[in-house]
Amino acid sequence: MAENGFTYNCVGTVLAKRGCWSFLKGGFTLDAPSSLSMLYFQGTSDKAIDIAIASASLQPFTEQQWRTNQQYTIKTERKRAVTLHVSDSRGHRLQGADITIEQISKDFPIGSAIASTILGNLPYQNWFVERFNAAVFENELKWYATEPNQQGKVNYTIPDQMLQFLRANQIIARGHNIFWENPKYNPAWVRKLTSAALKSAVNSRIQSLTSRYREEFIHWDISNEMLHFDFYEKRLGSDATLHFYRTAHESDPLATLFLNEYNVLETCTDANATVDTYIAKIRELERGGASMNGIGLESHFSKPNLPLMRAILDKLATLKLPIWLTEVDISKKFDKETQAIYLEQVLREGFSHPAVDGIMLWTALHPNGCYQMCLTDYNLQNLPAGDVVDKLLKEWNSGKINGHTDDHGSYSFFGFLGQYRISVRRASSSLEKFSHLLDCKTYKEWKTRLEAKASRCAQIPITAKQFMAFLSKKIIQNVPILGFSVFLILMCPFFAVPHDGPLYDFTAYTECKALPEKPLYNGGIFKDQAPLTQHRISDSSDGFYTPALILHNLTQGTNYCFSIWVKIQGADSTLVTASLMADNNSTYGCVGAVLAKSGCWSFLKGGFVLDAPSSLSILYFQGTADVSIYIEIASGSLQPFTEQQWRTNQQSIINTERKRAVTIHVSDSHGDRLQGAAITIEQISKDFPFGSSIASTILGNLPYQNWFVERFNAAVFENELKWYATEREQGKVNYTIADQMLEFIRANQIIARGHNIFWEDPKYNPAWVRNLTGPALKSAVNSRIQSLMSKYKEEFIHWDVSNEMLHFDFYEQRLGPDATLHFYQTAHESDPLATLFLNEFNVVETCTDVNTTVDTYIAKIRELERGGASMNGIGLESHFSKPNLPLMRAILDKLATLKLPIWLTEVDISNKFDKETQAIHLEQVLREGFSHPAVDGIMLWTALRPNGCYQMCLTDYNLRNLPAGDVVDKLLNEWNSGEINGHTDDHGSYSFFGFLGEYKVSVQYGNRTANSTLSLCPSDETKHFNIQL
Repeated sequence: MAENGFTYNCVGTVLAKRGCWSFLKGGFTLDAPSSLSMLYFQGTSDKAIDIAIASASLQPFTEQQWRTNQQYTIKTERKRAVTLHVSDSRGHRLQGADITIEQISKDFPIGSAIASTILGNLPYQNWFVERFNAAVFENELKWYATEPNQQGKVNYTIPDQMLQFLRANQIIARGHNIFWENPKYNPAWVRKLTSAALKSAVNSRIQSLTSRYREEFIHWDISNEMLHFDFYEKRLGSDATLHFYRTAHESDPLATLFLNEYNVLETCTDANATVDTYIAKIRELERGGASMNGIGLESHFSKPNLPLMRAILDKLATLKLPIWLTEVDISKKFDKETQAIYLEQVLREGFSHPAVDGIMLWTALHPNGCYQMCLTDYNLQNLPAGDVVDKLLKEWNSGKINGHTDDHGSYSFFGFLGQYRISVRRASSSLEKFSHLLDCKTYKEWKTRLEAKASRCAQIPITAKQFMAFLSKKIIQNVPILGFSVFLILMCPFFAVPHDGPLYDFTAYTECKALPEKPLYNGGIFKDQAPLTQHRISDSSDGFYTPALILHNLTQGTNYCFSIWVKIQGADSTLVTASLMADNNSTYGCVGAVLAKSGCWSFLKGGFVLDAPSSLSILYFQGTADVSIYIEIASGSLQPFTEQQWRTNQQSIINTERKRAVTIHVSDSHGDRLQGAAITIEQISKDFPFGSSIASTILGNLPYQNWFVERFNAAVFENELKWYATEREQGKVNYTIADQMLEFIRANQIIARGHNIFWEDPKYNPAWVRNLTGPALKSAVNSRIQSLMSKYKEEFIHWDVSNEMLHFDFYEQRLGPDATLHFYQTAHESDPLATLFLNEFNVVETCTDVNTTVDTYIAKIRELERGGASMNGIGLESHFSKPNLPLMRAILDKLATLKLPIWLTEVDISNKFDKETQAIHLEQVLREGFSHPAVDGIMLWTALRPNGCYQMCLTDYNLRNLPAGDVVDKLLNEWNSGEINGHTDDHGSYSFFGFLGEYKVSVQYGNRTANSTLSLCPSDETKHFNIQL
């Protein structure tokens, strides 16, 4: 860009291609105002090309607006809302209890490089430990430091001592680096080796380093600066780096393996290291099978261009890999005050970007200074950059919070993710102290009884809107753990199940596009044939034909997933349904549907499973009967999955979304590893909410209560909160039954959904409500919201504000089209931390119901959002007949594009099936729901009554399991880590793979023991947990 004769050399770059459009994203900040500027685009000087541009955008942000955006993201990504509920053992709320909350460790890794100069330097060690929770060795692990002069003479004395210091202080460490592609930073003897000898040497290097330090370092920078240099590729061939990653992963499978590069984030003037070049290299390694699962950005900045920095991070974030700023500093060409200004800009930008998972400063202290920038002088007196770091570390810490429980026995706050110490005291009760870990980026509800030191956590998603609304009321925030004050942090990769067959593609689109995207699976079984034909559905005289896909030799029991792009002529918009006709004229009425439009392409995703094989089938598309349209289709895909492949895909997702790798490190107070320590790990609560409806029949029924508490961590009242149950006569409100049920829930530390505030079906409203109109009805609904929400504020994690509004519109007919919008706005004002849901049937169960197709539901949600409703939860009732799993998954894929919490809220199977068949179908639905990454909770609709249940019971009235109950018990057992026993290895470590939730950890070594609690929340990286004996 040029202005006033001054040129900003690069404010954005893209690797553009012929025949398609590439996305360039960048930005700039001017040093002086400009009345006329020119933003121009050019290719490399050695190529003559024509450049076309389209869809340009330039959005200004003032400095204050930029900071507000940063702060907004920090509050939504680095903090979490928490509600503490304090009750006695009977579930009675305790008002006025004194609460003290103190953050004792941070979740987000902020650290610095250290050098051997820290060894024996106690003041420097204390200074470091007070500030940082992560470290990286500046040079001490590099090949030239560990094997400098002669091949085979390896010396790890210094890194061993540095690692001992980190262990003693429970600080995580990055491994930097295994190979540096710059030849001058390799030992001289390495540079002289022949190809064969070099291959042997690099294998020895990997094996030596990763076997010695297996599971000690959370990351390894496998290849350093390979976009700029290619020493190993030149000597060993183009697959050299690929081999490094494979070998390192085999040696240390729980470490996250990084590329590390400079000038990717700092600028776009370096043609070797543009963001697209980096992305291309990462994808090349991934295609080759490398376990390359971390992006390192060195971040050696001169003057930072923050809009460009953010744009580059946005592009890298599309890879969905952990991103770390690995060597942050500011060039020493600036004075120390300017360094500090620029450092603060970079740190704020990194910490506020949701894709950044950690920040490391490159500020190892030496007697003669630092590489480019120091935080202190050698006497540990802060320099300006050190003042910035201390200021930000304090700002990004919740500190100490004091408060009292309100009249609901609750206290709410927001806290930075990390570990907290909590104490609760009430007059005449003893002081209870415990700690808890807040490391999930979702709303957390925590319940405690003053008599008990155990806690159960409920992790419920909360949206950015709720954060901001809550903050605007100046309520503070924080979090809990159970047991010892133990340092832990989240890091490392995830496990996958080996696949025999294709991986399922969760891609979905809900926007109408000018051109269709490429087909999923490259077309699947369509790619080798031309399946598009013109198939006449009827002999009607309208002259329209519908497109059809001719399918050969479909097999029974196979899950067929299909997708296609649809465009129509003859109407602005209409529902297009896909149906399947198999042999013997067997018809599957709807296997996918889309709200198609004229002039653009809409994405239809669905699927089917045949009851019998079919040698010739027709998949055809038609609009609604009352509209004559012409349908075009393109980019079709049909991908079969055998039953085993489907189950394997489910298990793979469960392993990556519902479980997490953990490494427990056991050492003494000096940091010496303790081998052979006995470890017992027991899961004591689950992260994933899995529950059932309950009715008033549970009150006073101790066997039923015990049965329920043993299984479920969530509940919903079947009917007891509905308007017809709480206010049979206008003004005579009675919450007695609901209060008693809530006491049972509180006493057993179970979370509860609020179901429901308004039911749009008129027959399920009180008779007196149905007789009201206009102002009288408006007054009644306002009273209903205020009465319910004020009484139960912060008691229920969700509220189904509007129930079944796609099928019914009682309130809209009486109060106008904005009635529901008003309900959501009023409910949110009354209980700002509750997640407010729509709740609907026949969205995920089928696509035959024209009122509730997935696109209709999405359209209604977007309509409410545009109107300003705090509608931030998607409820899918899930009253199934025979489930169509590929269709169910496709619908969830589409809903997932909204990025809102999705719950299956009322799961059951129709009673038209026998109990054994109900159990089979129930297992299918539960596995599909639990294995979909967008599903955040599952509730069964199985409240037990003397005369049975709504559609399906888990037990008889004597609590003896029915087949559906056996399925639930089997899955609850399968989705629980149970008790794990083992011993630390020769590294003093023990690793396991556990379901998300809370764990009790016991360690014994000789006559020394330690007990602690560890909390597992979702992450792509291994969690490292340190215990000292």
